[in-house]
Amino acid sequence: MRQLTYGATTMYVSDAVSEAVMQFAQAACDAGHGGTVSIHALTPTGHPMRVTMLLTPASSIVSETTESHFDVPADTDGVREIRERAAGLRSPVAQPLDDDEWEVPGEAF
Repeated sequence: MRQLTYGATTMYVSDAVSEAVMQFAQAACDAGHGGTVSIHALTPTGHPMRVTMLLTPASSIVSETTESHFDVPADTDGVREIRERAAGLRSPVAQPLDDDEWEVPGEAF
């Protein structure tokens, strides 16, 4: 179990959720972009909550190990989605060039 702190909000999440969120935050930072991620978590008092975070290169998020008697949600679908989106930030999709971008100075096509 991990304790995530984002701004003034503290939450408990599974190790997999924490790892996926941190991977997305790193990928967003490296790409100079941001995006939102939504996860299932527990409040510090053990109540379930759904959290949506906007992660940008300016975001600060802390993940700490913790021990608690709470049973945190696995959120496997959320973890998969966050990891796929992080991979997309690392591997941008190629875009076709416009006709004027094909021009090479001094050469005619």
